[in-house]
This record gives sequence, C-alpha cells and structure tokens, in this order.
Amino acid sequence: MKRSILLLTTVLTFVGCDFFRPLDGPGMERTDDGLDSIAVANARRAVESFETKQYRMVEYYGNKALAEKRLYEHNPTLYYQTWQYLISTAFDNGEYKKGIDLITAALDKSAQEEEPELKAYEARFMAQMGMGQIRLARVSEGIKSCDDAYRKFEALIGDNPQWELCYMWYRSTGEAVQHFAICDIKTALEWLPRMEQTYKKAISAPDVPEGMADYCLSKLELTKAEVYMKADNPKEAERHFNAYQQTEIAKSGEDWISPQLYYENARRWDKLLAIYNRWDSMCIANGYPMNTDYQQMLGMKYHAELENGRRDLALKTATRIVDHLGTVDSLNKSDDASQLAVIYETQKKEAKIAEQEASIARQQLVAVLIAFVLVAIFFVVYSLYRRRAARRLAEVKAAKERIESELRIAKEIQQSMVPHVFPERQELDLYASMTPAREVGGDLYDYIMDGDRLYFCVGDVSGKGVPAALFMAQTIRLMRTFAKQRMMPDVIATRLNAELTEGNESGMFVTMFIGLLDLQTGHLDFCNAGHNPPVIGGGDHQGAFLDVKSNAPIGLWPNLEYEGEQMENVKGRVLFVYSDGLNEAENEQKEQLGEQKLIDILRSTDYESSRQVIERMEREVERHRHGAEPNDDLTMMCIHVKLPDRTG
Repeated sequence: MKRSILLLTTVLTFVGCDFFRPLDGPGMERTDDGLDSIAVANARRAVESFETKQYRMVEYYGNKALAEKRLYEHNPTLYYQTWQYLISTAFDNGEYKKGIDLITAALDKSAQEEEPELKAYEARFMAQMGMGQIRLARVSEGIKSCDDAYRKFEALIGDNPQWELCYMWYRSTGEAVQHFAICDIKTALEWLPRMEQTYKKAISAPDVPEGMADYCLSKLELTKAEVYMKADNPKEAERHFNAYQQTEIAKSGEDWISPQLYYENARRWDKLLAIYNRWDSMCIANGYPMNTDYQQMLGMKYHAELENGRRDLALKTATRIVDHLGTVDSLNKSDDASQLAVIYETQKKEAKIAEQEASIARQQLVAVLIAFVLVAIFFVVYSLYRRRAARRLAEVKAAKERIESELRIAKEIQQSMVPHVFPERQELDLYASMTPAREVGGDLYDYIMDGDRLYFCVGDVSGKGVPAALFMAQTIRLMRTFAKQRMMPDVIATRLNAELTEGNESGMFVTMFIGLLDLQTGHLDFCNAGHNPPVIGGGDHQGAFLDVKSNAPIGLWPNLEYEGEQMENVKGRVLFVYSDGLNEAENEQKEQLGEQKLIDILRSTDYESSRQVIERMEREVERHRHGAEPNDDLTMMCIHVKLPDRTG
C-alpha cells in the first residue's frame, strides 16, 4: 500500500497533474480594479509560484491574498481557488494534517454560500478532506467524507448539468476511487458505477470543451482497468484497458505516463520499466535536476528492474540514488534560499514604500513620526533577528526531514526484499524477523518453497547502513536465483562467493547459514559460511549449538569451495538460526547477552510456535539492553518440522 501511494503521488506530482491541484474555473480572468488589484496580484503570484513548485512563495502570497477581505468581495471564485493552492501546497509537501486544517477553515466559509458555482467548492473541499484522511490512514473517515461530498455534488447539480460543476464532480469521484483502490478495494469497486454516472453527467452538459469528453473517457476506462486489476479480475481489467487504448488521447501517445499504476497492478514489469527508462532518458536529455521527485522516480525504476530480474541495472540505479543524496539536499537548499531571497526583496520594496509614506507624514507631525521611526527601527531589527533564527531552524529541520524521508524509502525497499508472510502448511511451522540497528542494515533472511523442499537462509553483511543494505540486496537476489536452480547449499555458497568477490573493491562480505530441508523425510542439508552456529532442540537434546564445519565468510576470497553437511532427520526438533546481533546485544555497561544466556533462554522456553519463540527472545533482548540503543542488526529464524499426528 505504501509503495502504491508513493507511486501515485510521485507520478502525478512529477508530470504536473497532482490530485490536489486546483480545478480551473471562472474567476481567473484579469481585473484592473485599482483597490482590489493588490489582493488579486498576490493571488496570481501564488498561482504562478505553485506551477513552478515554489511552495514557500505560494504560502507567502496566498496567505497575503486571503488576508485581504476585498479579494472575496471582488472575486469569490479566485478567493476559493487561492485556498485550494494553499491546500495543494501542504499535500504536495506531505503535510496532510496541515492540509486538513486548511480545508476545515475553507469549509467554514464555503458552507455559508448559496450560489451553486460557489457552493460546489464546499463539496470539493469535503472530497479533498476525505482523500487527505485516507493518506493519514484514517480510511473509514475518508470514505465517509468522500461519500458526503458526492451527495452534495449530486444534490447541487440535479437535472441542470453545467460543465464546470459536473467536471468538478467527476474528477473528485475519480480521485476518490483511485485512493480507495489503495486502501479498500471493495469500496473502490462499489464506487465505479458512481464514476460512470458522473462521467455521463459531465459529457451531457451543453458546454463541454473540445477534447474533454475523450479525456474524461480515457480516465474512466483507465481507472476501471486499475481497480479491476487490483481486485484480481484481470479479464475485466484488460477489457477496460483496451477501451482506454482506443481513446484519442491514448492513441496520440501523449498519455504514455498514465498507465503506470495499471502496469504495476498487472505486474507488467517490462512495460513499467519501459516507461521509467523513457522518463529517465527525458530527464537526462532535458537536464532535469536530481531533486526529490526525480529521486523517488528512480526508486520506482529500481523496483521495476528488480522485478524484471535485472539485478545489474537495479544495482546501478540504487548507486545513482545513493550518490545523489547530497545533490538533492543541495538543490532543495538552493531552491529554498532563492525563494526566501525573492520574499525578502518583496518585503524590502514594501518597506521602502512605507518609508516614503512616512516621509510625507513627517512634515505634518515630526514628533509623532520620530517616535514611530524609533519603534519601527526596533521592530525591523527584532524581526530580522527572529527571521534569521527561524530560517536557520527551518533549514536544519528541513534537511533532517529530507534525510529521514530518504532513509524511510531505503528502509521500505529493503524490507520489501525479505518475506513477511510465512508458509501455511500443516507439517511446517516457520517464522522469522529482522530488526535493523539503523534505518537500514545488512542482515537478511529468506525462504523458498519448492514442493516439499524448503530452502532457507540467514545472513549478516559486514558493516551497517546503506552500503550494507545494497550488498544485502545483491546477496538475497543471488540466493533466490540459485535456489530456484535447485542447487545444494554448499554449491549455493560457492556460487555466491564467486559472484560477490568479483569487483568487490570495498572488501565487504557476508556470513550465512544456508539450509535445504525435505519436509517429507526431515532430511536437512546445510552449509555454514562463517556464521554463528544455530541451536537445535528437541529429541534427546534440551537445546544445543549445532556442530558445524568452519567455512570462510562469503565475498572475501575467490575460488573457494564450500563444504556442506547434513542431518538425517530433524522432524520434531526446533532449529533456531540467528545473527550475532542476538548473542552480542549490549546493555549500557557494554555487557553482552552471550551464548550461554542465549541457550539458557531457549532451554527454558516451552515451545508453542516458532513465532512465540522469536517473540520471547525479542523480549529478553530488550530486557537485557535495558534502554540501551541497539548496537547491531538483529535477525532470527525458527523452523519446526512437526511429527505426524498419531492420535487418530
């Protein structure tokens, strides 16, 4: 769900048609009314700043425009559109709570309107409220707000369709459907007839602009295709996607970006990768700066390359993302600085005008003016001091938030590489967890079911942070490839070592325990490559470390041949595999948990399920740390092949 929201938001923001972009309508015409021209000019500056994504200036000019009561009195439509630009700015910046607060204020005003053209903004704001609530994971509230907005539009338009009102209704309904598809596919399906109804109402208006009927049809068919594909109805999805491709806008090739969500839901990674490659090529050819939007697009390209099996290309894309972290930060700082400079120059010009007016007033009342000037000087100095301090604080906060956002993206990418759903088989109980010490780490685990054969592994990459995460991604992708070729664990380790030592100038390596378990016979083949020995329990044992051969870690020396081992039958016994973040977990006194305490905890744990064993161990680690920060990544896997039930 998070990746779909990221894809939806990044795509539409990057190409300039974000869901929360204000709708065009009456009131944008120019005015030469002298008294009202300042407020109107500020509103237009907010519009121009939004088009170029200068969000600081949008907030500055938009708030100045709304502060003038004359803007509403002269042009109420422009007044509400200015509200929408401020709301859109908040949502584009990911400040959804702030956006909802702005919508609440706008609703208080629009709820008092009587004219249909202005009353429609109440319904529009309510629809945006719903979509903002959905992005804050308040799904039920969001669905209710969208439903209330739909009914307000329906009552407002009635049997007298006007294009601008009907299009606002149609677009709000389509946006709601696309948001529901991310979080509640059942509701999205229930809303498709509503989108069909609003489309028919819009194109039945007598004043439909040229080309808009085809545009609305293309969005309707593409949205249906996306929703049905998300609902696991590929036949119906393909029918609507074919209908979309027959629209004029799709045939013209102008709409080549829009099918992304459909291709992702359909797992058409080749088509999706083709879009991202074209997109990336256009950005490079046009000198598009490596900003936050571009970097998020590269993150989606990275995912598509992995799904296409292009590990080499994915690694290059990931390297580009990491290499440009500093560039993105610098560009954002430069953009902020330029916007602040423009705002500051505007304030200086306004101060100069005020000074000229004060000069005229000085001739009439010198004494009062002197006192005013002294107060004004004090105020300016104080304001400048406060402004500089606030600007420094804002820059530091913004930089921190950007870094945290980038690390969250990296963490989501890494977490998506390890399984979080485990086999539901009567004879097998398997559970695993991975907790990085930082936002991203170098531990890994994986399993692959091949009929009654279970491949599994646990690994620990040297180092921490982004480099270790990239090495981990490469390792886990190779592991899956070799396992699908049905290689034995020692062969997998040998092949992994051959691949990872090639061009490994940084000297990174990974310790791994690789196993192959036959669920019918209980036979276990394994290879331990420099990893901590697992714990085996059950049978005649009360829990003991498995005696394993010494193999070197993977990635250090080429041309190694790894030795494998085997156990005849592990049915009825519990195998516990872990990384050294467990036995080396430290408290504030730098005391480690240790292997003896580890084995004591496992021996004292009455086995109920693999998940219960791991959750017990996680609690014991937290108790041992006693508030100390984690000093290493922590990964654990517990496997139990059950004995046949002979009670019957």
